[in-house]
Amino acid sequence: MAFQDDTDFYYPYSFISDQRLMLQDEPRMRSYRDAIFKNAASHFKGKAVLDVGTGSGILACWAAQAGARVVYAVEATGMAKHARTLAEANGLGDVITVIEEKMENVCLPEKVDTIISEWMGLLLLRDGMLPSVILARDKWLVPGGALFPATAQLWLAPTCYSAPPPNPPPASHEQVMKEWLELIENIRKQYGVDYSCLTSALAAEKDTYHLQSAIEDILSGGRGAAGGADDGWGSDDGEGLDCEFEELDGEEIGSEDADLFSGCAEPVMVQTGKAIPSRWAALKEEDLRGVQVLVKEIDVSTVKASDIEAFDCPFHLEMNDSCCKASGKPDSLTCWFDVRFPNSESGPDEEAVVLSTAPAAEPTHWGQQTFMLPSKALESVQVETTIPGSLRVFQLPTTHRMYGVLLSLLPSAPPSELEASSPDRRAGDSGWGLQVEYNIE
Repeated sequence: MAFQDDTDFYYPYSFISDQRLMLQDEPRMRSYRDAIFKNAASHFKGKAVLDVGTGSGILACWAAQAGARVVYAVEATGMAKHARTLAEANGLGDVITVIEEKMENVCLPEKVDTIISEWMGLLLLRDGMLPSVILARDKWLVPGGALFPATAQLWLAPTCYSAPPPNPPPASHEQVMKEWLELIENIRKQYGVDYSCLTSALAAEKDTYHLQSAIEDILSGGRGAAGGADDGWGSDDGEGLDCEFEELDGEEIGSEDADLFSGCAEPVMVQTGKAIPSRWAALKEEDLRGVQVLVKEIDVSTVKASDIEAFDCPFHLEMNDSCCKASGKPDSLTCWFDVRFPNSESGPDEEAVVLSTAPAAEPTHWGQQTFMLPSKALESVQVETTIPGSLRVFQLPTTHRMYGVLLSLLPSAPPSELEASSPDRRAGDSGWGLQVEYNIE
């Protein structure tokens, strides 16, 4: 879904059905719960805590259970009333103050010691929640205060795309409620928060949904929703892009990646027309075709909003010889992220809590973002090749909540020219280049 304005962005989060997706995400739930309780004595007990974008209120409840003196739970949507209900039903209403307002408009009665937020979106930054956390940090966090999570890393690797299974048809009202009761029982047992107080609200929400769906089906003559428009992809079997390219000389590339292509003996393939949607993926470790590289790291305590408006990520990808020979060459590049939480109370031998969306990790609702490559790029890749390239990640001009990616590659440069991953390396007189623009959807 493309956000045209904040109304589009906030609307889905006002439904318990949407919150349920995040509550079902075990790695997400476990990581935040563990991070909060492992740091309870240092960052929560007796502290003032701010939860930016509290949603249904689960992080606020954990902060209160960890001993917070007060938790300011800020939520811009109507979900705030459900967060308030949850806090009161769990006996935490005297600690948690739910504020229904955008973070940018909030005025707190005091500075806070700790900020918690689940701000990450697709490709880490899509959804545009991090600027709200940055604003809260600069305005309301005491000097030396803690941020949960504390850092974030964006990773990239060559991959072989495996399409996720198609979405199942909408579940019946009875099935939805059955799954909800199972979910909230698991949350009560595993995570110590009772969500049964929201069951009647979810039932009413689903009644409305099914009634609207029935009316729409009648009005459409039983045809249901219309099929989607062409999105620029070819078939769904992962065999590359179905879009047009023009060939330019390396010197003609008008972008920050001109140095990468300067001197190419063969033309640079530049995608024309509208940007291509990235693909949401749920890849596994066996889908990797090379060594993962760190392309961006964010320290939440120091990052500025301007730092994430647009940034360049140069990289050198190393192909995995044995993996490619066994499972085939890559057809795509894939990004994912990790976030790390403070580790103030752990011993030197205990690692910090990390929430990872990597193919090798337990699946999450974020999945990964895959950028399919045209067939010429696939044909030129050698299993022992190191591929230089760059990702330019940028906010779309229509809304800061949506992001695009300009991917530049020089796939056919021979390994002999790629010594020591020099950041100022030029392409010299070898190979052709590739430049494709994607939207994160």
